[in-house]
Amino acid sequence: MNDRQGAERVVTPERFVLRPWADPVVEARGFLVASIYTEAVLLPILGPSTVLCLRRLGCLAATQPDGTEIDTRQLARDLGLGDALGRHSQITRTLDRLCSFKMARWSDAGLAVRTAVAPVPEHQLRRLSPELVGLHRYMLNQVAGHGDSVGVTVTAGATPRRGAAWQRHALSRQGAAEPASHAGSMAL
Repeated sequence: MNDRQGAERVVTPERFVLRPWADPVVEARGFLVASIYTEAVLLPILGPSTVLCLRRLGCLAATQPDGTEIDTRQLARDLGLGDALGRHSQITRTLDRLCSFKMARWSDAGLAVRTAVAPVPEHQLRRLSPELVGLHRYMLNQVAGHGDSVGVTVTAGATPRRGAAWQRHALSRQGAAEPASHAGSMAL
């Protein structure tokens, strides 16, 4: 598998192995890909298909840490992106965007995807509405209020839960068949 500057692929493969991108700093201080933070705060920056793809692949990678094979055309269909794999296809652009924003990276071993995302840096907050900046700040304060630096997931009407370690435990108990049904996620 050839890659261009580690981000754009020359050819999108029919199948690839998906693995989690281990990053202890982001996992300790960030928010799970299935969190409201990812959906609400990152969506205006990454775009809807990229956020949906990140959530889908990140949850799957979290439940299959040893890797799992992905049928790229099926992934595209499941995300509502058609099933073309050409250079300008929607799935190719979506995967390239994941890599451009350092949410995933290609290697000869396949695609490594983040299972948690870092808080949006201050310079990117200017792109967000005041409501989303408020949500960003609220969720960061919730993390700080727990006395440690784990991410939180907020579900409408629920108490914020501790993040990555707690949710990985919840995911491992549910198994791979239902990666999106854990706390804080919406149906993928």
